Amino acid sequence: MNPETASRRIGLTLLTVLGIVLLVAVARATDQRRVVGYDPERSLLATCGAQAPTFFTDRNRLAVYRESAQGRVAAQPVHRGGEITGLECRRAERLLIVATRRGEHRLSLGEAPRQVALAP
Repeated sequence: MNPETASRRIGLTLLTVLGIVLLVAVARATDQRRVVGYDPERSLLATCGAQAPTFFTDRNRLAVYRESAQGRVAAQPVHRGGEITGLECRRAERLLIVATRRGEHRLSLGEAPRQVALAP
């Protein structure tokens, strides 16, 4: 094998590995919450545990989104309607409590990813 060909192959292999590492690092660093409007100063947050979903509001507090334990955020909100004043996760009861000016809404944690609750 020609030394020039071998060094070219090694260089391309190292460049490929570096590209893959960079791609993975960028994917992990991208905050999916910001895509749906999360603001650390204005949004409310409810954590249901280490291996459970996390729920948060957008910056205007008009919708609640679900983030899985793996860090993926659902594009559709699990609750929408009215200004949200409180957010609480009750893991033992498997409930997400969403408090608004119109009252309290209880969402089952098992159904939350599929359900969009609209305020009356």
